[in-house]
Amino acid sequence: MARSRLMMGWCGVALLTVACGIGSLRFPKNFLWFFESSVSFVPDLLSGFIAALALFPLWRKGELATPFRGALSLAALIPVFYLASVLVNIALGNAGLGILKLPSAWMFIVVLLLANINVQRYAELAAIVLLFLVIWNVHSASEVMGLLGFPFLLAAALGLVLVFDQQKIFAEVAGRDFQHRS
Repeated sequence: MARSRLMMGWCGVALLTVACGIGSLRFPKNFLWFFESSVSFVPDLLSGFIAALALFPLWRKGELATPFRGALSLAALIPVFYLASVLVNIALGNAGLGILKLPSAWMFIVVLLLANINVQRYAELAAIVLLFLVIWNVHSASEVMGLLGFPFLLAAALGLVLVFDQQKIFAEVAGRDFQHRS
C-alpha cells in the first residue's frame, strides 16, 4: 500500500512539473490583427507572496501532507508552490487588463492575512479565494493559452490529487468524523 502511494506521489510530481512547464510558456496575444504581444504567467514577487499566504495556513494545519518523508517532501511542495504562483498570476488577470491587478491583489492579500490569523477557522478560505479569483479570470487565460489550456488544467488537477493525501482531504471536506464512519 505504501509503495503504490509513493508511486502515485511521484506521478503527481511529474504531472505538476508538466503543468508548471505549460504555465511558464509565453503565449502570443493579438489585438486588432496587427498589434501583437505576449503574455506570460511566470510567477513574480507579488504572485509568489500571495501564493505563500494562500498555502501557509494549509501547511500549518497539516493539509499539505505528501506521501514523501523528510527532504523528499520538498519534491512535491516546490511544484505545488510554483503552480499556486502561476494560478495567482492567472487570478490577478495577467492576460487581461493590467489595471485590475492591484485592487484584486490587495483584496486577495487582506483575505489571506485573515486566513493566516485564525488558521483553524479560515485556512480553507485561502484556497477558496484562490480558486474563485482563478475562475474569475479563466476566460482570458483560456483565450491566451489556446489548446494548451486543457492539458494545463488536466495536469494541474491530476497532479494535485495524486500528490496529496486523499483520505485527509476527503476527511476535511466531508467532516472530521468521515474516517471513523468507515
